[in-house]
Amino acid sequence: SALQTREQSERIEKESILFAKFSTDKVIADFFNFFYFYYQDKFLPAVKTIISTNENLIGVKIISRRTNAVLFDSEQAVSGSGAAPAADSQKASFAEDIETELKSREAVVRRTGSAGNDRLSVINTYRNENQEALFLVEYTFSFHSLYRSIRAIREQILIDLVPSLGLGLLIAVVFSQ
Repeated sequence: SALQTREQSERIEKESILFAKFSTDKVIADFFNFFYFYYQDKFLPAVKTIISTNENLIGVKIISRRTNAVLFDSEQAVSGSGAAPAADSQKASFAEDIETELKSREAVVRRTGSAGNDRLSVINTYRNENQEALFLVEYTFSFHSLYRSIRAIREQILIDLVPSLGLGLLIAVVFSQ
């Protein structure tokens, strides 16, 4: 169980990084094309579609690299508390080590949370054709599929164990007679 948990955690992390890498261009393209004029009609449905394609994806944020303003937060928009684009007053802040990594790398990955409520944050840098960092796209993933698999493994162990224990108890009673 521990080995499977570790292997599946690593698989989810790799898949999440790849998903973030390949969906960033789509998110930014939709942001450029639909954000201001077609927010409700095209942008939100496109983001919801991206989120629904990955069972572990919880949310997407688009952050201005120049001002650190959160331009879009899917968790607020989907829940209804942000029926309009995120306010410019909302700022994103990252730890110093993340800021340092973002200067030298295209993506930064961090695990946060506690056991049972782990989160994986993948922050991708979107650059223009001049290689200037324009946006950060932060994806937040859960380990929902991992916990579902662990629960299934535990249930299977119980299903396999109970009949064996019953048979062992019956044999013990027969021999004790």
